[in-house]
Amino acid sequence: MPPENLAPRLGLSPSSLAPEREKLTTKEFISWTRNRDPRGIGWEWNAKDGLYHPVK
Repeated sequence: MPPENLAPRLGLSPSSLAPEREKLTTKEFISWTRNRDPRGIGWEWNAKDGLYHPVK
């Protein structure tokens, strides 16, 4: 999912998503997104495709 689609889902602006991703470890970021996602889905960044992917 592109950042501009994920950010509103998490109640954020797209510009505030990357700083969170950069300051947290991958595991912390997944947990942080899971706590904010309305369906409790954790999200992981993939630098190769520039998208966020759901983590089961």
